[in-house]
Amino acid sequence: MVETYDNILPKEVNKLILTELCNSCRWRLAFDKGPRDIYVSMLLSKIDKDFGWNMRSYHRTEHFDENAKLNTWAQIIFYHVLEKSKKFINPIPIRFNWNYYNKSSTGTFHTDSEKPNSYSILYSIHDTDGGVQVADSFYKDVEGQAKLFSSCTQHKGIGPKDNLLRFNLNIVFECDAVVTGVK
Repeated sequence: MVETYDNILPKEVNKLILTELCNSCRWRLAFDKGPRDIYVSMLLSKIDKDFGWNMRSYHRTEHFDENAKLNTWAQIIFYHVLEKSKKFINPIPIRFNWNYYNKSSTGTFHTDSEKPNSYSILYSIHDTDGGVQVADSFYKDVEGQAKLFSSCTQHKGIGPKDNLLRFNLNIVFECDAVVTGVK
């Protein structure tokens, strides 16, 4: 089940995030599962697609904390969603991944974690006709919207068809417990 939360950040803050993302040099070709050298075989086979690009700005267990601006915005998004959901006991962010997709990008189905106490937040920084497919449902990018679901749920990013590109943020967090029946 996916829960959505709207109007997480003001449009002007989303523009600041986009500016920071567009000026970062830490992007790398993304892959969801499988061998890291998959792009070499795709290039040699002349396959005209990719899985998008990503940039990790924070990872708790890997002791990685790279971009103070991006991490501050990610924390604000994280805590805003938690405040709206009112159901997580002792949540701790595990990682912040920023994603970029173009028209030839599409992800493969994957999970963000196999831990049952792990949850994912996908935050749309701007409107696009791309989005995320979670299980059998497609969720189009709506600026300022966060999608919350179990990290054990199969999902994949979908690149835009009409828009040139899409950016989003993937937050993975763990918690001690979930209070049920709260909305």
